[in-house]
Amino acid sequence: MQNSQAIVWGIEPNTSACLEAEKMLTKVINRHFDKSFDYGNQQFDAIFFNDVLEHMEYPYEALLLAKTLLANNGVIISSIPNMRHYSVLIDLFFKNNFQYKESGITDYSHLRFFTSKTILNMHEECGLDELIHEGINNTANAYITALSKMCQFFPIFHFYNFVL
Repeated sequence: MQNSQAIVWGIEPNTSACLEAEKMLTKVINRHFDKSFDYGNQQFDAIFFNDVLEHMEYPYEALLLAKTLLANNGVIISSIPNMRHYSVLIDLFFKNNFQYKESGITDYSHLRFFTSKTILNMHEECGLDELIHEGINNTANAYITALSKMCQFFPIFHFYNFVL
């Protein structure tokens, strides 16, 4: 932000996280990101949803709102946990267990869960053109790496998140 002289806003419903963000950003608004707030004529070059959409009650509405706030050639960038990550599937298929946790893919505060396909579907239904959709945070161990080389079906299992 300092090097580019960018103006960076943050919208954060959690008060303590908001106070931390105020130390780093140009402007921080302590509330949920929704259409009830008056954004004025503000247009943004980029809107980021970094591990946020899965926490929202209405992620589709958030994307649609973000779309209206974009400047010409603006972009929406999102990072969303991969529910088909091998750690979740091992618990489901081999341990017959789905356990919410303090953090991670099965974070207890997640209201929504997504796979690569449902992430793409959500963005397409909101009328967003995808230029990039790829897995990030490769957490593969040797066994998962070997599986991914044997079958094209397996490569998405070792990505912790997808970025669009």
